[in-house]
Amino acid sequence: MTRIGAFLTLCIAVTMALVPPLFAQDDESLIQMGVTGSSSSRGADNPFTLIRNQPVERLLLQAAERPVTKAEIEAALAEIGLEAGPENFVRVGALRQDGDRYTLAFNLFTAEDQRRLEAFNAEYASSLADAILDHRDEFDAIFARYDLDGVDLGDLRYLIIGCFILDWDGLTLTAEQNYRRSGPTHPNGDTYTLWSREKADDVTLRDYFWGSHNAYFENLVLTSFGDHDSSRIYVLPDLSWSVAVRLNGSESVDQRSRLFRRAMAPQFEDFRQEAARTMMVLRDGPADLATLAERTGLDPMRIERLLPLLDHIGYVIQTDELVSANIVLLGEQDLSMMQEARALGWRIMGRWLADNYQSFRQQAEGLTPSRFDVPFERQFTQFWHYIFGAANHELAQRGYFSDQYADGRLWQGHTPMVWWAQLNLPASFGN
Repeated sequence: MTRIGAFLTLCIAVTMALVPPLFAQDDESLIQMGVTGSSSSRGADNPFTLIRNQPVERLLLQAAERPVTKAEIEAALAEIGLEAGPENFVRVGALRQDGDRYTLAFNLFTAEDQRRLEAFNAEYASSLADAILDHRDEFDAIFARYDLDGVDLGDLRYLIIGCFILDWDGLTLTAEQNYRRSGPTHPNGDTYTLWSREKADDVTLRDYFWGSHNAYFENLVLTSFGDHDSSRIYVLPDLSWSVAVRLNGSESVDQRSRLFRRAMAPQFEDFRQEAARTMMVLRDGPADLATLAERTGLDPMRIERLLPLLDHIGYVIQTDELVSANIVLLGEQDLSMMQEARALGWRIMGRWLADNYQSFRQQAEGLTPSRFDVPFERQFTQFWHYIFGAANHELAQRGYFSDQYADGRLWQGHTPMVWWAQLNLPASFGN
């Protein structure tokens, strides 16, 4: 084992006990925000850098009541010492300029918006869950072809229907059929849509299972999928991300910290890749150390050092000389199964949207984004997340998906998987 490998293992062990919920904003933050899409920009053109601080959060909550002035924007930025101006808010899509004022330009839901949305969304989430369960026998006939012993069928359904179909394919279908408008392309080429919600004691994102965290490399992907209220410290890629941040302080922005994290980045990338390659070997069934080393091309000692971590976070089970998978693994052999399941899901969603979109749109009138003329098709990006996220929770409550908060469950509020990247190539499956 290399010195870096030993250091990384130590950091992981320590951080598992210390790390807070990954990417959760601190308890004193006023809003929770994220993006649908991806943002790679730096500095004040990165929406997280620009928005995740109390002065700017207060500014945006003001903008949810009325347009704000250039002076108010500059005052908020001066409080945090960030070299930026109104143009940065325009570039990230948070505000738009209207004369000498700046108007809210994205999906920010106040606490009152969320109370209202939660009340009327329940009917639509239940209806979508019904639509899935109407085809339960068809889905289960497809999933019967999955032959990896020891994997929870509820987890398999949850990840394929809840994540691949309702989340990823749902976003593709709703954009393709003009129910929603994809995020704008920003000056650096990123495409994303901002979303944000005011924090309040009586509104939460717990049980809205809509969030995937993914790390791609070569042709494999590490994914965790769940709600945005859970601490993802026993799943990848989140664990490695949190270690990378915590190694030198999540709040530190000094040059020493930035350079250290930059220097360490390849080591974390190597670790994630090694974990994914090791897990995917197990898609073919249990294997011994020699087989894992041979098929991954890794040094046997590296595998031997990696397995205790994968065991500890519930990814594998070690018995005698064999290692077996304990999570959903989707490989090349699952392509036809995935295509059939996705085609069925596409048809179900297409019919459901045709029947329910217009009535949902009427119910959503008067929420903050519509009051500031954010196009409804842009709003629906986030509304779809509320609909299918709550539907996923209902399918778990009805026993079709695994209970993401079951007593004794290691992963609370989310589920991991490793999968072959070709399984999620963009596709249309007709109506």
